[in-house]
Amino acid sequence: MVSSIGSSTTIVVQYLLDSYQSERQALQSIFSLKKMEQRYTKYEIELACKMVLSMTGRPTVKSIQTILKSNKKKDAEQEINKNTEVSETNFGFTRGASYYGGKE
Repeated sequence: MVSSIGSSTTIVVQYLLDSYQSERQALQSIFSLKKMEQRYTKYEIELACKMVLSMTGRPTVKSIQTILKSNKKKDAEQEINKNTEVSETNFGFTRGASYYGGKE
């Protein structure tokens, strides 16, 4: 299992197992983390776990979700800005003066 997830994610999972009094609560949180793979890549989850661990010693699934959502939103905004910049400078196919019978 450790080979399929990153080291930061492993640390978060271990923290969740150690911090809850009930094993059932810990497993619910871990399953919530696992369910995030449906929307995000393992790499994105690993980065979010790394960011949470750099900010606090008490990571939660909610804090990881918040980071993932904000990163996704930021990526979408950058993609929109990138597409807008490209379309403003892209003039398409332009014919020269020779096409219209003029001299270039």
